[in-house]
Amino acid sequence: MTTIHWDKNSSHKHLTPNEAHIYFADFSKTRLDIDKEKTILTTDELKRAQRFYFKKDHDRFIICHVILRKILSHYLDCLPQELTFKFAEKGKPYLELNLKKNKLNIKFNLSHSGQFAIFAFNLDSDIGVDIEAIVENPKQRELVHRFFSKKEQEDLNSLPENQKTLAFFKCWTQKEAFLKATGKGFSLSLKDFDVDVFPNHEASFTNIRHKDFSIQNWHLHTLKPSIECIGSLCLKGEPKKLRCWRWD
Repeated sequence: MTTIHWDKNSSHKHLTPNEAHIYFADFSKTRLDIDKEKTILTTDELKRAQRFYFKKDHDRFIICHVILRKILSHYLDCLPQELTFKFAEKGKPYLELNLKKNKLNIKFNLSHSGQFAIFAFNLDSDIGVDIEAIVENPKQRELVHRFFSKKEQEDLNSLPENQKTLAFFKCWTQKEAFLKATGKGFSLSLKDFDVDVFPNHEASFTNIRHKDFSIQNWHLHTLKPSIECIGSLCLKGEPKKLRCWRWD
C-alpha cells in the first residue's frame, strides 16, 4: 500500500487543478478556543450544534465547521464568515456559486468519527471522504451482511480474525466516500459496487454495476493518519496528487 506523508499544517498552500488537499484533525490535540472561534459560524450552524445532547459532540461539530471555514477562506482569500453554504438534495454541502470571492470552483467534503475529522478539497472534481475510528463493533457481522456485496463478504470472511476489523472499516469508508462523492447518499445501494477489502492492498473499485457510473471515472485512496482510525477518499475524473496535512 502506498504510504501517504502527513505534514504539519502550514498556511502557505495553493490548490492547483492536479492536486487534492486533505487535512486531518484530532480533536484531543486541536488547540481552538471554541467560544471565541464559533463567532465565525452562522446562526443555522450554531442551532445545528445545539441539537447534540452531549457537550463533546456539540464542541466537535463547532470545531469541524470552524476548521472548514478557515481552510476555505484561505484558498479564497476572504474572511471565514463571508462564506455561504448550500446543500444538495441529499444533503451534501457546497459553496454558493455566486459568492464574489469564489474565484475557484472548489469542491469539498468532510467527515468525523469520535475524536477524529478529515477534510478534502480539490478544484472541479466531485469528491467524497469518510473516516472511522477503529473500534470493535458488535453489529459488524450484521452490517457486513446488510450492506456489503457478495464478493466483499467472501473476501472479508477469507481473512484471519485479527484482520477483519480493519478490513471492515477499510471497506466501509471506501463505500461511504463513493456515496458522498456522487452526492447520491444512501439512495445508491452499497451493493451496487465492489471495493477491495484487503488491508494490505491499495484502495480500489473491483466492479461497479450501476448504469450511471463507470469504474474508469472514479478513484479511491486509503487515508491512514493514525493507528486509531482509517479513512478513504473518492475522486471523479483524472487521478490527482494527494497532499496531506495535520491540523493543529
